[in-house]
Amino acid sequence: MPSKIEKLLQKIIRFCIFAALAGPIVTSTALLMPFIAPGTFWFQFFVELATLCFLILIILKPTYLPRLNRITIIFSLFFIIQILLVFFSVEPLRSFMGSAERMDGIWNLFHYYLFIIIALSLGQQEKQVKNLVVFSLIVSVLVSLRYILFNVGFKLDYFTFSFGNPGFFANYILLHIPLAVWIFATSNNREQKIVLLLLILMHS
Repeated sequence: MPSKIEKLLQKIIRFCIFAALAGPIVTSTALLMPFIAPGTFWFQFFVELATLCFLILIILKPTYLPRLNRITIIFSLFFIIQILLVFFSVEPLRSFMGSAERMDGIWNLFHYYLFIIIALSLGQQEKQVKNLVVFSLIVSVLVSLRYILFNVGFKLDYFTFSFGNPGFFANYILLHIPLAVWIFATSNNREQKIVLLLLILMHS
């Protein structure tokens, strides 16, 4: 029977994992790079908070230690290879830390790795992953609506867009199309399928 502290930590971790996915909505004109950086800092903060709670959970109950499976092994190998490649980089420090404009260094990749490992360690993997994907799809719709409203004539501040580079936005949207197709193919809910089909068409 899980203790109260164990249940609390689980709730905090789950909240942080979902909150981290809301990063693409976040923008801030207080930063020199108001597009990618704010959302990435938001993502990193909640992943780090989830990691702290997860480590406490492991100390209290070692059974929460991440288990090796095909997914964790693949991501672990990929991350290790990326770390090794840093040593062959022209600018190792930049490759590790990335830049405020792109936020694509090993440090940020490490947060993605932690996110995946923690998300897959909370039990009910398929259900957990589907819930995360659905939430991420909702976020992608909210992000897309800004661009749609702007293109149909609504006056929106340019700094309200979370992707300054159209290429970054396209990559983000394209990532969600196969995810939406997967949920569509595995769903038995007719209404959900209609919504997902509209979402796929909107992102196409």
